Formats: sequence, C-alpha cells, structure tokens
Amino acid sequence: MLRDKPMPRNGQKTPLQVYVGFYVESLGNFQATEMTFDMDMYLYMSWQDDTMKHNGSEHVLVNDKDILDKIWLPDLYFANARSAYFHKVTVYNFNMFISPQGTISYGTRVTLNL
Repeated sequence: MLRDKPMPRNGQKTPLQVYVGFYVESLGNFQATEMTFDMDMYLYMSWQDDTMKHNGSEHVLVNDKDILDKIWLPDLYFANARSAYFHKVTVYNFNMFISPQGTISYGTRVTLNL
C-alpha cells in the first residue's frame, strides 16, 4: 500500500483534483516598512488515491511522520510568501485520514510570512 510518493493517477489522464481549504488562526507582526505580515493557519487538503483503498470499515488515521513521508502530498505553494514553515512542536503537527474508498484528508498547521 505505501510507496515512494508517486502521484496518484487513478487511471485517468486528467489532472488530479485536490480540494484545499484553510482556517486563519491569526494575523500579526505587520511591518509597514517591509510591507509584510505573519499568518498562522490550519491548512486542509483532500484528494482521491485509488491505490490507498482498503477493506476496513473505518477511516485509517495516520499520525506518524515516517509513514507520512512515504505518501504522496500535493506540492502546494503560497505566492508572495517570504517564508513558511510547518509546525513540529514536540511532534509534527498534522493529521491524515484515509477512507476505505481511498479518499485522503490531510490537515496541518502552517505559519507564513507574507
């Protein structure tokens, strides 16, 4: 089931649809002279990966960074970001659920300097 991050194709020749949402936790550190500010947010993404289908009746929770590193993730970028980092206070701050149908839901906390 796990592999070295090939992009899911799902037997189609069309681009993979990735759904993205976010919740802004805070805005701050406004610097008028540099025209920058910081944003703390929770980022949510989901997509379909048929290779991750399983015959369990419940969603599978992935919260181990070693397993996450073996699963393909969308290469998301933020235009005009000067810096960005994913939180890893004591442990990496993410969660991932894999549905029996292969739908992957991924959430993480990100801080951006824009």
